[in-house]
Amino acid sequence: MPLPRSWQGRGMSRFSGMLTTLAAASTLVGVSVLPGAQAAVAAGNENMRISAYDIDYDLKRDGAVDVTENITVRFDDNSHHGLDRFIITAQGYNDEKHRVYPLTNVKVTSSTGAPSDVEKSADGAATRLRIGDADRTVSGVQKYTITYRLGGVVNKQPNGSTEFYINAIGQQWGIPIDKANVTLKGPAAVNDAKCFYGAKGSKQTCQATSGEQATFSARSVGNGEGMSIVSAMPTSAFTNTAPILEDGSAVEAYGSGGPFSQSTRKNLNLVGGAGTVGVAGLAGAWMLARRRKTGDQRFGGVTPGELPADGQRYDVVRGPEPEVAVRFDPPRDTTPGLMGTIIDRSADNRDVAGTIVDLSVRGYLTMTDLGDKDWLLTAQNPPGGDSLLPYEATLLNAVFAGGTEVKLSDLRNEFSGHLAEAKEGMYRETLERGWFDESPATSRAKAMGLVVGFFALALVSFFVASALNLNGFLFGAGFAAAGVFALFLSRSAGARTPVGSAVYDQSRGFELYLKTAEAKQFKFEEAEQIFSRYMPYAVVLGLAERWAKVFGEVAEAAAAQGYPLAMPYWYIPYGGYGGFSGFDDLGSGLDSFGEAASAALSSTPGSSGGSGFSGGGGFSGGGVSGGGGGGW
Repeated sequence: MPLPRSWQGRGMSRFSGMLTTLAAASTLVGVSVLPGAQAAVAAGNENMRISAYDIDYDLKRDGAVDVTENITVRFDDNSHHGLDRFIITAQGYNDEKHRVYPLTNVKVTSSTGAPSDVEKSADGAATRLRIGDADRTVSGVQKYTITYRLGGVVNKQPNGSTEFYINAIGQQWGIPIDKANVTLKGPAAVNDAKCFYGAKGSKQTCQATSGEQATFSARSVGNGEGMSIVSAMPTSAFTNTAPILEDGSAVEAYGSGGPFSQSTRKNLNLVGGAGTVGVAGLAGAWMLARRRKTGDQRFGGVTPGELPADGQRYDVVRGPEPEVAVRFDPPRDTTPGLMGTIIDRSADNRDVAGTIVDLSVRGYLTMTDLGDKDWLLTAQNPPGGDSLLPYEATLLNAVFAGGTEVKLSDLRNEFSGHLAEAKEGMYRETLERGWFDESPATSRAKAMGLVVGFFALALVSFFVASALNLNGFLFGAGFAAAGVFALFLSRSAGARTPVGSAVYDQSRGFELYLKTAEAKQFKFEEAEQIFSRYMPYAVVLGLAERWAKVFGEVAEAAAAQGYPLAMPYWYIPYGGYGGFSGFDDLGSGLDSFGEAASAALSSTPGSSGGSGFSGGGGFSGGGVSGGGGGGW
């Protein structure tokens, strides 16, 4: 149930230079390899979009499928003749065989009167359907209906089911598709169905419903993003589930030679090698220059961890981290979650787990150890004299959204979205406090985008060059080296401001205290309060067991002198208070809570394996490829 209102909260890019410079180098290499293809794709798909793409699959007992595609296209000018539809009709199988999907019964009509002549031709492992009339152009909204049959499309599984796994919308569509709807019927009811959409390898799910007629739907696909569907039916419903295989690998069947002569290949390889050296050198020089200009800012001439006094003159400097002195309490007004964020520039799962422990210490909930790495969280009346930061209120409301009691295990697969909101709230809080000029998450995303971009360019360059029978290594190595340089640079993404560095140094000093504190330093009358107050910070820093061990020694010494320490009220051990066997077990339990909470709160429904249902699923994860298309 919702929480009471009294629980509600209170109130560059440093990488753009390199991206621009090195992307220019990438463009030179890319254009030198495939100038004509790039221009053709761009020209063929301008000024058009698909507003609706409806597909009906009628799966047959012999393993074939009858397909009806109803495509509604909007042509914004009269520069197009119709559609180009590419249907994958062969795929690799092993080194000796390749799999084919015979395409028959092709027919095209148009209810809007668009030219529906179809020219069928082979295009490597695909069959190309050029729909339209070379002497006529089309404009406005046009509707096309394409029907055909594909053979040998099912995949028998060892669990007694047979799957139909197809990229209904292939990633080769180079134009936007507003919405896609798919229906599937077969020789038996569909007893399981899944849908994925996005870029290749995406695990993002779309709507899927099983039954006598399965349905699937997705929005905003095309432009390199596709939609895969997978369904399962009993194998007994089919008379033939064997793949159709032909001799020779896919490479042997569809060719791998290049269009260049031996001398041309040699010259192009020399160009690729020179480009590798140039790109890698440019990336290395840029990284060295950036390292001199970026990094944490600090108050020059001020003791580490301190802020300048009013009127004190100071310079803002950059440099290595200074040594810090032990600090006996956390930075002022810095919660455990915020301390974790400033220390490693990341609001991570352990920071959220430490926040839950902190809210328990402050009286917002109690934690009951249920054993088997599970805890019962029970909401309490909000304590007086305390208020919540916005991210704390977000987290607390999300944890108890379903009632005043919840098991940690019940949040598994349900909480990841709320976890992201809480983390984002931590980043916002650090920005409002002036600890960072830009959210570390944003800086890191930019840095990793650069890393991914360069590694993607490396892979694309390697495979494109290899497909053209050139030396793929020479063309890809430079971008790979640039990616390594960018990865190294990403470690410092999210530089701290001078104020942020001061808080960071204070936090390091407090962390040093938690690592080195000894039992003899504590007064018995203060020990209980200090133990509970600092435990959430110990959870965030991975020091819960050590902190509890120290207080176990304090409790033994206190008991020996007739001053027994009470068990913390906010944590109920396994078996109740009668089961409390010492502070050491409490520390171990809280350390386990941090690990279990990190796993449970971040988990999402997922799968793994070879079939579409066992985790090999995802867009373009397997099965028949849907190909793509565009205009012409």
